[in-house]
Amino acid sequence: MIYIGAPYIAEGHDSVKLISNVKIDDVLHRIYIAVDPSYAPFLVKDRSDGMLIGILHYALEFKHDICCEAPISEELLYGIQETLVPALQRGDQRIHVPTIECELISVPTSGAGIGTGISCGVDSFNTICSHYNTAYPHHNLTHLAVMNTGSFNAVYRDAGISHIKEKIWSRAKHVADELLLPLVKIDSNIALELEQNHYLTHTYTDAFAIHCLAKLWKRYYYASAYPYDYVSFQNNLSHDVSRYEQLLLNCLSTSSLQICLDGAAGTRNDKIRKIADFPAAQKYLHVCLRKADNCGKCEKCRRTMLAMDAEGKLDSFRSVFPVDYYMEHKAEYYDSLCRYAVLKHEEYTDSFTKLYPKHKEEFDIYLARYEVSALMKRGIKLDEALQRWIKYGKIYKSMINHEALQAFIVSFLQSKCVTSVAFYGDGDLRRFIETLLNGTGIEIRYLVEDHVKAVHAYPSFSRELEDFSDVDAVIVTDIIADESVFDKITRSNPNCLLATDLLSAYSKQATEIILRQQNRTSELEKSLTEKEKLLRNLKNSKEYKLGEAVAYLPKKAYRMFK
Repeated sequence: MIYIGAPYIAEGHDSVKLISNVKIDDVLHRIYIAVDPSYAPFLVKDRSDGMLIGILHYALEFKHDICCEAPISEELLYGIQETLVPALQRGDQRIHVPTIECELISVPTSGAGIGTGISCGVDSFNTICSHYNTAYPHHNLTHLAVMNTGSFNAVYRDAGISHIKEKIWSRAKHVADELLLPLVKIDSNIALELEQNHYLTHTYTDAFAIHCLAKLWKRYYYASAYPYDYVSFQNNLSHDVSRYEQLLLNCLSTSSLQICLDGAAGTRNDKIRKIADFPAAQKYLHVCLRKADNCGKCEKCRRTMLAMDAEGKLDSFRSVFPVDYYMEHKAEYYDSLCRYAVLKHEEYTDSFTKLYPKHKEEFDIYLARYEVSALMKRGIKLDEALQRWIKYGKIYKSMINHEALQAFIVSFLQSKCVTSVAFYGDGDLRRFIETLLNGTGIEIRYLVEDHVKAVHAYPSFSRELEDFSDVDAVIVTDIIADESVFDKITRSNPNCLLATDLLSAYSKQATEIILRQQNRTSELEKSLTEKEKLLRNLKNSKEYKLGEAVAYLPKKAYRMFK
């Protein structure tokens, strides 16, 4: 049972807190939001709407009923019990349908402000652009809000939470000052008191803070990270809450406080086009998941810069992104774009579609490393053991000859004096590399992975592991590992090897062999009869099959491999 005490206000020297004493199985949690004293009149203490929303996902996931000392708005409780919870439970049978004991209140909160969050990300600036000084006076922003309801703790733990928080708040203040809008700073300990996954709960905890200031807001625009067609209720306890936030925000709205999803009609590339000429975005855009300033190397920075490149807007953000580094290392960025495109990551679709026609020859070479559909369409018969990996694009197309591949990898590792390795990342690729290393004398010491499903002959450790000095090399078998993984590993072990690069190197070598053989025999082939060709194919079936497997590679790729 979760007991939510009536909210009360505590005044401090430089902030005012709205506090509720929340008991979960008799363990007391003192949950609060803190604001500047000038916003104290807008805190809501006659009802527990905000606290109920903040605790709701915890109750759904960990199977708690709820009892509230203070009343709950009738419209809010109706939306939760009659629409939201049944929809979530239908999509995920693990959802608990809680009993909520409370009195009802129907008096509106009567706020007048129109606000949105200012994280300084792409989605945030898109929403600000859409509602700042527009032709619709009753929809224009009157306030900006910057919230700490969990993102600082979840995303920036390694970079230093307090440092990042001050930088983000300072950046938000600069934007608010330039737009001549008041900034509402909201701090909360809800993420510290409740151990929840931020990606599963961020919309709940943001709505918690919004409702705690319900006397301020008439309408609050909540920036969407994904388009409308991303909606899904299936297995919602395991997926980002963004998948169903359209319904969630509707159910958490009342007639006096509307929380409106904004920006879901467009893709990330659409938003970048929109904000590219917005001066505040050009000076203060921040998307990095690792540092207080955009590093240009993490997955989020890479994805954003690729989208800017695709839209021809990269130079507009030169003051906040390492554009020169991007231009010097464009091949690395394009290679990762092709990899994500093959893996069908929707966030990269627009960028790939726009950049591919401009760089077709170059992209074809990258795609040759990952794309498998062309091979499957050709009807090449691959042995059953490899079909699964090839189907998902996790190894390259010339991996037909197991013995040759094994010899190549072992020789490569031995050239680096590697006698022991660790795997970083579980899955099919890890199992394939393990099979190749079995019986070669190279010891597999351990696996680094958070959730290991199968039992291994060697131990496994969490991805929080920082020291890899006890092995000669670390083979990264997580195909979507980003730069931060390599940075972490190489701090203690310079031999950080990407498994797909090993396979690519073999693919290149095998391709060169096939091309040399084809060149040497091209004249002879012209004089052979059909019968002689058939006999030769039978005698050299493995070589021929390997040649067929890489034959689909573009001609430009052949020349580059030469």
